[in-house]
Amino acid sequence: MKRRSVFQFIITSFSVAVLTASCGLFGTTDTPQSPSGTNSPVASTKVVKIGAILPLTGTTGYLGEGQKFGMQLALTDLQQSNRKVEFIFEDSKGKPDIAVSAAKKLLDIDNVNIQIVSTTAISLAALPIYKQSGKDVLVFVMSVLPGITKDYSFAYRIYPTSDEETDLLMSYAKKQNYKRIGALNVAGKSGEIAIKLLGQKINSFGGTIVATESFSPGTKDFRIAMQKFKMLDLDAIFIYPFATDFPSISKQYDEGGLDIPVLGSLNLAFNDIDNQLATNFKKNVVFPAPRYLFSKDDPLIKSFDEKAKKAGKESSFDIAYSYDMTNILVKAINSSSSLSSKDIGEAIQKQMPYQGVSGTIRLNKDRDTVADMSLVRYTSNGIKILE
Repeated sequence: MKRRSVFQFIITSFSVAVLTASCGLFGTTDTPQSPSGTNSPVASTKVVKIGAILPLTGTTGYLGEGQKFGMQLALTDLQQSNRKVEFIFEDSKGKPDIAVSAAKKLLDIDNVNIQIVSTTAISLAALPIYKQSGKDVLVFVMSVLPGITKDYSFAYRIYPTSDEETDLLMSYAKKQNYKRIGALNVAGKSGEIAIKLLGQKINSFGGTIVATESFSPGTKDFRIAMQKFKMLDLDAIFIYPFATDFPSISKQYDEGGLDIPVLGSLNLAFNDIDNQLATNFKKNVVFPAPRYLFSKDDPLIKSFDEKAKKAGKESSFDIAYSYDMTNILVKAINSSSSLSSKDIGEAIQKQMPYQGVSGTIRLNKDRDTVADMSLVRYTSNGIKILE
């Protein structure tokens, strides 16, 4: 009897160990059954992690924080089904080397093959890392650099480009017969590309960039540049800074006594920038903006604004783009036949054209979007599209 009891104990213990190991292997949850004994939906739920490398601190911290908020807002708004999505946020601090380390960590340690990267310099540094990894990855980039997805078959973008911004601005400049333009831009890849595109487009209709002034991130004094522009008999000034630079630039534009038309960037569409602009600058500036900014009576946008406010933040265009991107990505993950980049990519394409709060989203053959934007100006009745 004693021998038999020992033998039964060993068999029972072995069976429990096998069952415990198999549960870990197949990823079952802590709640395998509902009270009725049937399989619970929780038991079959697979958690899919998405890595998001954003500038949460540093000069462009305002951008990363808005994008993070938009992603989280979309997740709370979505019905999670057989696959539950969670974000792992990494702070790039706006520095490429930190972003590269974060991308490698997410790939090699956290085994996260679906990632999002924000800003041009970060995207340019991280995309080769994904390609060289040889892994089955899918990456969304939030960058204004034209054609950034073209050489990376795993990359998608739902974000406007500097090419689209300058197209709208130079079409307007041509119509207004602006031939002599001064340019003020933040130093770095995005600013350099914007100036290059501007030069190409203004040259096409006989115009020229008379003077270019670049400034380092964090610069607060633009008075020398403003006085230089004032003396050059310009038809217009093209300004391409970070969003947080516009209040200082506008104030020094007014203080310098300038009364020259201003061709501003999409960054003027950021939340609450309009309330910080100096009066004369605000009267003289035109800029590109997504449908979100000038269609506030649209039910979809109204609902989005209310959700954002309820979650503790005033909505803005950067939040709108990250909200739309997250909706598209998560819906694709939950409707695809597998978690391969090919299947998720096909599920993304099936949603096109997508009616989002940022406008109508369409992807071209390079998995890149053409932003739904118009040129606008400030008026006493709010932001209005130019006729």
